[in-house]
Parts: sequence; C-alpha cells; structure tokens
Amino acid sequence: MDIEKSVNFEMLRNRWPELATLGARAESYVHSDPESCLVKLRDYLELIVRWLYRHERLEQGCRASFYDWLQDDVFQSVMPNAVLLKMDALRMHGNRAAHGDKIKAGDALWLLQEAFCVGGWLFLTYGNGTKEALGKYAVPQAPKTETATLTKKELQRKLEQLEQAKRPNCASVTSMLPMCWNWMKRKPVVV
Repeated sequence: MDIEKSVNFEMLRNRWPELATLGARAESYVHSDPESCLVKLRDYLELIVRWLYRHERLEQGCRASFYDWLQDDVFQSVMPNAVLLKMDALRMHGNRAAHGDKIKAGDALWLLQEAFCVGGWLFLTYGNGTKEALGKYAVPQAPKTETATLTKKELQRKLEQLEQAKRPNCASVTSMLPMCWNWMKRKPVVV
C-alpha cells in the first residue's frame, strides 16, 4: 500500500503516522471536496486530543462529546490558549461539514493551515522537533484539469452524434405508448 505523502504534515509521520496520513488526505480534498477535507481534519484533531489525554494522564471519564473533552478545565489548563482556539475552530467547522453544511474552499484552506499549526505545536512540544524540521506551511496545489481543445467542427460533429443517439430512444418509447395505454385500460382480474 502506497503511503500518501503530505505537503504539510510529514513532520508527524515518524511519531504519529496516522496524523500525517489524515493530513495528507485532508490536503487531497481541500480544493475538490472541502467538506471531506474538514471531516478528515476533525478526525486528525480528535486523534491529537486523545493522544494528549493519554500522554498527560488526564482523567478521561465518560465524556459525552468531543466538545466536553476540549472544554475540560484540566485539559484547558495544560494547553496554550492559541492552540485551544485553533482546536475549537477545527471542531466546529468539522462538525458542520460532517452534518451536511456546505463549506467554502477558502475556509477549508484556512482550517488546513490551522491544523498545520496544531500539528506543528504537537511536533515541537512533544515530538522533540525543531523549527527547521517543521518548515513552513504551503498551500497544496489544486489538481490540474485537462482542458478539451476541440475545434468548432469537431464540437458540431459530437453534438450531431449525441442528437442521433437520442433519437432511437425517443422513437422506441413513443412507439410503446399505445401498447401501455391499452394495457392500463384493461379491467383488473379478481382472483
């Protein structure tokens, strides 16, 4: 199985490979499917928070929701406020995406960068990473789309082929209408 390479999350791969993979998947969706991008980022964030609870030996209890985990007083006491704000933005927008809200590509790009910052903080604080190894955030490239270069004559020919392909279907349906009408006028058989 090929490992998805990330533009921004590879620094996490050695210690947290699942985070790097989720980051790579989010990057792959950021332009084409912002909702899926945010769902992946929410999964990414949830893995980070679960890891932090275990690593810091925080009482997990029977939390009803991910929101409760982020709002826990003890958790908030060990986290920098700037990281908490980024986490909350990722949670809120990830929930919106997961529940069917339409997400703008610009919002997905912004939240991808926020996720990079949270991952960077984790890498520097718990992964013994360096700023050099962290690098700088880079906007993932949009996939290249192939442009069709048909001449006007070729386009006209394709349009004619499409029209011709549609004709037999319409004719066969039209010829069946009297048969269907006669069948519908029949009296039901009582058993």
